[in-house]
Amino acid sequence: MKPMKRLRVICLALAAATLLLGAGPVPAVTLADQPVFASADVPGNLALTLSVEYPTAISVANLGNYADSSTYLGYFDPLKCYTYTLNTTTPASSYFQPAGLASGTNSHSCSGKWSGNFMNWARCRPSTRSAGH
Repeated sequence: MKPMKRLRVICLALAAATLLLGAGPVPAVTLADQPVFASADVPGNLALTLSVEYPTAISVANLGNYADSSTYLGYFDPLKCYTYTLNTTTPASSYFQPAGLASGTNSHSCSGKWSGNFMNWARCRPSTRSAGH
């Protein structure tokens, strides 16, 4: 048997033996949810540093006026109207929810409600605009 072929056979045999002998249930591990070496409880925190470099700070809202004739793509459906539900007890639990279809020439008009197209424009970046804009 050639040396390379013999080495391949030995490696395959060792791999098979390892899989057969080592195959068994893996015990559950308890993970720390607080700093491991802290002497006192430390509340969780997270700091995000937002970039102000190009193109992160550039948004369509900062580059031009809202145009109802353009469709702005994004998180919201541009053809729907939204209502905002404010939770005064827990403001972080407030949310937008669809309230019906938009009307108007371009299907972006919402009387007394938030336009999904407008909300996409307000937060969208140039790369997320539709091809017609």
